[in-house]
Amino acid sequence: MDRVQIVRQLIKLAEELLLEDFEFHKQAAAESFKKDPEKWRKFWKSLTGDAKHKMTKCIEKVKDWADNPEAFCAALKDFVEGTTEWRKGRSK
Repeated sequence: MDRVQIVRQLIKLAEELLLEDFEFHKQAAAESFKKDPEKWRKFWKSLTGDAKHKMTKCIEKVKDWADNPEAFCAALKDFVEGTTEWRKGRSK
């Protein structure tokens, strides 16, 4: 197996792990959001303020304490906005 194949396998594994982590954060956020949605909206606003790029701002704020800041912020944004439409058209 050459280095390119090894790197491709590592990337695939990393993507699978990120997806699993995202699903865990999303489920935990959903349960808490149902109990008190306004608290989570205020939390999102405290993380993002009036920033144009709210996901970037959220990730910057939580990166020191969230295991996966991207997954945490994505799940939080999904619930606060009530949609995943914001994900459409993003580049990979």
